[in-house]
Amino acid sequence: MSKINREALNLVMDALDQYEKEVEGTHLKVQSKRTYLLHARHFVRWLEDDFEPGVNVRHRRASNQPR
Repeated sequence: MSKINREALNLVMDALDQYEKEVEGTHLKVQSKRTYLLHARHFVRWLEDDFEPGVNVRHRRASNQPR
């Protein structure tokens, strides 16, 4: 279950798409762009209840923790 309702999440996803385009259009270095986008995507995944800060996928799978 996501942390916000579906309508709000759809608005966030649309905003993320716009953010990604803007980041790609900057003169930042490739690695900097990756970092900006990675963290924004993590936040959206957190809203979707698909990301837990500090827990990597390997650790979650090894301990059979639900998402």
